[in-house]
Amino acid sequence: MGRNPNREQTFRFKQFEVRNAASAMKVGTDGVLLGSWMTVDEGASVLDIGAGCGLISLMAAQRGAARVYGVEIDEAAADEAAFNVAASPWADRVVIVHNDFFVESDRMRADGRCFDLVVSNPPFFSGGVCSPDLSRSMARHGVSLDFPQLIASAADLLESDGHLALVSPVDRKDDIELAVALSRLHICRLCSVATKPGAAPIRLLWDIVRTPSAVIADSLAIGSPEYRMLTSPFYLDRR
Repeated sequence: MGRNPNREQTFRFKQFEVRNAASAMKVGTDGVLLGSWMTVDEGASVLDIGAGCGLISLMAAQRGAARVYGVEIDEAAADEAAFNVAASPWADRVVIVHNDFFVESDRMRADGRCFDLVVSNPPFFSGGVCSPDLSRSMARHGVSLDFPQLIASAADLLESDGHLALVSPVDRKDDIELAVALSRLHICRLCSVATKPGAAPIRLLWDIVRTPSAVIADSLAIGSPEYRMLTSPFYLDRR
């Protein structure tokens, strides 16, 4: 067989493949973790903010979402996400839109649209020296998305019993807690993620809702039995 020129840029999962050549936000552990951990009920409507190559949108569809709406500001990434969706088993359930989320959110609010789940794996690198490539700069430096704006806009798009799922660095915890409170939302689950058992956490997984409840705090280590079980519906089995 001939060599696939896109081999290094195509990530294979159990039920779908993701081509990841154009998107500045590459397939990584953060996205897979968030897509595995987020609350998705059978038949749910899902909004994926900053869809990138479409990974989380496809994971939501695999988990039973009836309607998934992915919004991506970068045209090349949006085109790649649409390609990945078209090649998946759920092309009839996932729509990718090339637009700025805040422009699109105004349109959705005007139309009265709400979702059972709003999810985002947003860029983390606010500040610092911007890369010369615009799309990578947007993805790495938070040019188009930041947590307070994202949470405030997402709050208006949640169903009354809907969930907002995010992944963040641990050092953004205070910022996110304040943004959640200002948006009159509440944290129902919070999971700290470490790179290995016994290491300090570097990421937080957030499950945010409208109704106050006791926070379920948990922790997870990459490579642990719990991690492998959580991601097992997606990652190919290692032999």
